[in-house]
Amino acid sequence: VKDAVYFMIILLTFLMAYAVASECILYPDSQLSAWRLYHVPRKAFWQVFGELFLEDIEQMDNDTCTTLSDPDSQHHGGNDVPCPSSYGRYMAPFMLAIYLIITQVLLLNLLIAQFGVTFGEVREHAKEYQSWHRCQIVQEFYNRQPLVPPFQILRCIGKVVKYVKNRCCPHRSSCCCGCCSKEEDRNK
Repeated sequence: VKDAVYFMIILLTFLMAYAVASECILYPDSQLSAWRLYHVPRKAFWQVFGELFLEDIEQMDNDTCTTLSDPDSQHHGGNDVPCPSSYGRYMAPFMLAIYLIITQVLLLNLLIAQFGVTFGEVREHAKEYQSWHRCQIVQEFYNRQPLVPPFQILRCIGKVVKYVKNRCCPHRSSCCCGCCSKEEDRNK
């Protein structure tokens, strides 16, 4: 997730830089509006995925579009399509090519390389994690009761008897009931 967040920050930086620069070059006399704030980054976003909008960028005939200096035009409020500047018609495709090379070739390869490094680190530590989890499982089974729940009381009683026996006869030479004598003492 951390790798993807860094990638998205870099991608959004390039996306916004290209979107603003291409819009300023294509339509230098346009006014800032809510429509532009929405559609300019949207256009650059879809260009990453292959929708290049070349018909808008390289529009050569002024019959199908209106200039921004035309007082009767209703840019983006009506149906009028703005004409790109003559300089922008040639510069914007060049900028688009650089933008696509950066986003699709360099940034996506950077993302793949970063995920490869992360995968390598995870794989490197996988054996350590596996050993640690295996140790936990072994300890869990070692500490587990050998009898099923209704019969665990028998094991508990045995542990209590062993505890009492060890507390009563700590040295076994002075046993109170004779049950703690060593084998050597019994053979005499």
